[in-house]
Amino acid sequence: MASPLIRALNVRRALAEVSVLSQAQQTKVRASMSPASLHTLETTKDVGWVDLAISAELNEALYAVMSVADYRRWSRQMASHVLKRSMVSGMVETALRLFGVTPQGVLKMAPRGWEATYREAGTVHVAALTPTSARITLTHLPAMMHTPSYLETIAGGLETVFDLCKVTGRIDIERQTAGDTVQMVASWV
Repeated sequence: MASPLIRALNVRRALAEVSVLSQAQQTKVRASMSPASLHTLETTKDVGWVDLAISAELNEALYAVMSVADYRRWSRQMASHVLKRSMVSGMVETALRLFGVTPQGVLKMAPRGWEATYREAGTVHVAALTPTSARITLTHLPAMMHTPSYLETIAGGLETVFDLCKVTGRIDIERQTAGDTVQMVASWV
């Protein structure tokens, strides 16, 4: 089986967003990253792919210097910036036109967004629960994505749906996981 990969843009943007942290936090984050990982991020083009382990390494470093709430907010903001610059931005615009500007409509595109972001890193399934909630099931995730930091990153990234739809909402991570599956619940008003 091939190593799991992530689009370089996502990790490069996350590293750039470290600049919003205090100088002490920035220093800790950069010191936690291996020189090889930093070099890979500096030399890989945004449309390229990097080993998911580099993303996990950065997530752990960031998670260690922020509160969980701050980390979730940061992840959501970072994902929003990536979305605006990425090749999936056109896909999101299309989804908004086809499915309407509702969280249910936009969440229907999550599997395609996942495929544009990750390789060999599992799949996403979305099912409506009520008119204002949905279950997001992530299957076949690599072990490095089962950490609290990575799950918070995924949830924060998915919460950009609420910003696109201009609603108040939250993604709750259901910590009960079976094997390589994680379930999250999106709810909004």
